[in-house]
This record gives sequence, C-alpha cells and structure tokens, in this order.
Amino acid sequence: MNSGGLGQGSEFVVTLPLLEHAAAAEIAQPATLALTPVAARILKIQDNEEAADVLAQLLRLSGHEVELALDGAKGLKLVEKFSPEVILCDLGLPGVDGYEVAARIRKRPLSRTPAMIALTGYGSAKDHKSALAAGFDLHVVKLADPEVLLRLIDSAMKREDSTTSGRSSASGLAA
Repeated sequence: MNSGGLGQGSEFVVTLPLLEHAAAAEIAQPATLALTPVAARILKIQDNEEAADVLAQLLRLSGHEVELALDGAKGLKLVEKFSPEVILCDLGLPGVDGYEVAARIRKRPLSRTPAMIALTGYGSAKDHKSALAAGFDLHVVKLADPEVLLRLIDSAMKREDSTTSGRSSASGLAA
C-alpha cells in the first residue's frame, strides 16, 4: 500500500498466484437461461406511444404477435378483433382507465379469456389490490425487467395450455 498523505488517495497492489495447470474446460462458464417461449397474441394498451412501441418491438423479437392501443376505448375494441391471449395494460389511461378496461373485459362473454397483466407506474399496495380486484391476474410495476416480463407471459401461455377454462389464477402466474 502506498499513500501520498492525507487527502492524496491510496494505491493498493494485489498479487494473485497464476494457476498454471488449469485446463480451459475446467473454467466455469456462466449458466445461460434457457427460455422456450410460447408465442402469444399480445395486446398492449398504453398511452405513451414511444414506450408502447419499444415494448412491442421487444415482444415481437421474442416471437410474439403484438397489437397496440393508445387508450382504453381502442383497447376494448381490439379485444374483439384481435382476440389476444395476453393483455398488458397500463392503469393510468385517458378516458377509460386500465381498471375499467379489465372490469369490462372480464364481464364479456369471450371465446377465450386473456391473461391480463397490469403493467403500470402505479405501485402502491392499494394499486396492486385494486388491479387484482378489477380483474387483472398480475400487477407489475414499470420499469419491469424485460426478462421477467417475458417469463410472466410465457408462464401465462403455458398455464392456459394446461387448463380448459382459459383463465389463469393470479397465483399461477407468479414470477
């Protein structure tokens, strides 16, 4: 250790012994996450167009088919036309908010009931409870880790494939 004095900083030198006989195969490689995503029809309802586009691109690169709606009313119309398997919906939407979107979708007699994930900046315990009460399966706070979000979507799809009712419980979609 060397120091030029008080307030001048310090220099530390660490010397490690060289491992001369280690074979390349013995060096541990980091484990990679092996995801086998199930392609999904995803409806993203969000009023921030740039953020919605970025997420849509990520989802498309992951093999999903994505439609966007920039407000709740347009999202409700797309549910009928697009028949999504997963809906990612912001809560703070102009006009018809995300809570109302979820409640209306859950009341509709759809041939397929989509998994619904509230993807929002509203992160309080009250927001979480209100989102689930409105009909969302999950409440995820932005900015969600993209890998976690993809796992949640994949989990929702695999859960739906294994059930006949089409709707997954919130506990079955845990990260």
